[in-house]
Amino acid sequence: YAAAQQELVERQKAEGRFRTLVEEIPAIVYSEEFEVGGARQYINRQVEELFGFTAEEASRANFWKSAVHPDDLEAVLAEEARCERTGEPFRMEYRFFTKSGEVKWVRDQCVLVHDAAGTPLFWQGVSVDITDTKRALEHEREVTRRLRALDQMKNTFLDAVSHELRTPLAAIVGIGLTLEHKADILADADRSDLYTRLVANARKLDRLLNDLLDLDRLT
Repeated sequence: YAAAQQELVERQKAEGRFRTLVEEIPAIVYSEEFEVGGARQYINRQVEELFGFTAEEASRANFWKSAVHPDDLEAVLAEEARCERTGEPFRMEYRFFTKSGEVKWVRDQCVLVHDAAGTPLFWQGVSVDITDTKRALEHEREVTRRLRALDQMKNTFLDAVSHELRTPLAAIVGIGLTLEHKADILADADRSDLYTRLVANARKLDRLLNDLLDLDRLT
């Protein structure tokens, strides 16, 4: 009798430690009846900490599905049905409405527990609030998208600038080589024309470079 009493005390202590762990863990731990619209047999108090609903409210039949974002509900139900057929664990991320109407992201993971005969009894799972993680990822995606757009703009700009710079530069080099090798045999009018074109292209190049420097200072 004493041994049985001691075993009972130890079991109660273990159950107490386990219940404390389940109640304090920063996630929603639940057990839900298998029947369609089944009520939650158990849900820890974190549902109120994370989403504002009391355990009693969150245990009502069809409550959880009624709080899933309408845009995600069809996919959630389809995945649930697939897991029922295959026996695979349910793992999904979806949006969920808090009691105040705020939209949060949830990572829901659960398994369908069966009896010895293979009859489904209840879902047992954990839901975690991943809103901050989702927002951080979305911010990173937006930053990446903007950086790619800026990089594309930079490349387009450099292509355009390269073309604009090469045109007067090529003219300057061509005229310079002509004057270097043929200045003595050119007619005065032709030589004067080449000097005029040389100065005009040099000024154009100077203007483009000044524009680039101004743009760099603005940046």
